[in-house]
Amino acid sequence: MEGFAPVTPYSVCAIGNSHTAMFAKAWKSQLEQELPGVSITFFGANSQKLSHLIYEDGAFTAHDKELADGFAMTSGGLTRAEIAAYDAFLLIGLGLRITVTSLCGPYGTVQQRAWGPVDTLVSEAVFAAMVEGALKEPQPFWILEKIRSVGKQPVLLCATPFRSDKEASWSFTRKNRRFADDNFRGKVIAQCQEIGSALALRNGGEFVWQDESTISLPGFTKAEYAQGALRLGKAELEDGLHMNADFGKIALTRALTRLDEISGGRVFGSDEERARKRA
Repeated sequence: MEGFAPVTPYSVCAIGNSHTAMFAKAWKSQLEQELPGVSITFFGANSQKLSHLIYEDGAFTAHDKELADGFAMTSGGLTRAEIAAYDAFLLIGLGLRITVTSLCGPYGTVQQRAWGPVDTLVSEAVFAAMVEGALKEPQPFWILEKIRSVGKQPVLLCATPFRSDKEASWSFTRKNRRFADDNFRGKVIAQCQEIGSALALRNGGEFVWQDESTISLPGFTKAEYAQGALRLGKAELEDGLHMNADFGKIALTRALTRLDEISGGRVFGSDEERARKRA
C-alpha cells in the first residue's frame, strides 16, 4: 500500500534499522496517548533489508518485497514515505555510533596525550577527519541529502546506543590502558560528539546523542536498559547492543523535546496547553 500518513498538527517520519523497535514500542505504549497532536510513522527494517531503500519522486520507498513488507508492518500499511507529508524526520540507528576503539585505535592528538600514552600522534584536523569518516555512514547521510534536496524539515540523527555496561570489561580495556580509563573515554567521546554534531549541521541535520541518565560508565549503557531488549520482528533478548522500551522512551522524548524547541512548541504545546492537560 502506498500513500500519506494521517494528517495531524505535527507529523514525524522515523526511518531506521532494528533499533527502531524500541522507539516504536515506547511511542505506542507510553507516549502516543500523552501527545494527541503528534503522529509518528515508523518505517523500520533490519540493516540488510534497508540496503534496498530507494528514493524516487520525492519519497523513500521499496521495490524489494521484504523491505516493503517490513515498512508496512511498522508503519501501519504504508510502503512509501512522502517527504512532503511530514513536518520532521528521525533517522534511527543506521550505523550511527561512537565506538572509541575503532575511532581512535593507536592514534591520538597532543591534547589526548594528557589523558594517557598515544602510540601515533596525529593533528587535530586529521583526528577530526578520522572521526567524521567513521560517523558519516553512507545511508543516513544519503537519506539526509535527499530530504534536503526537496524540503527544509528538521532531520534528527538518533545515534545507536552504547553497549551494555556488562561488557565494560572487554579485552580492549586490558590491552590498551587508555581505554580502561573512564576519564579518557569520557573526554574522547565528548570530543567525537562535538565533531559529529558539526558534521551533521554542515549537512543540514542534527545529532541527538544518548541521554546521560542512561549511561553508567563513559561509552556504556546501564545494564537495566538492555534487559528485555527489542529488535524488529524478534522476541525480546539481551545482546548487549539493543535496548528496551524504557530506554526507547528516554531516547524518543529527547528527540521530541528537540523538535519541540525547533518548532516553537508544536510537539508538547504551549505552557497554557500543558497546564490545562495537567488540570
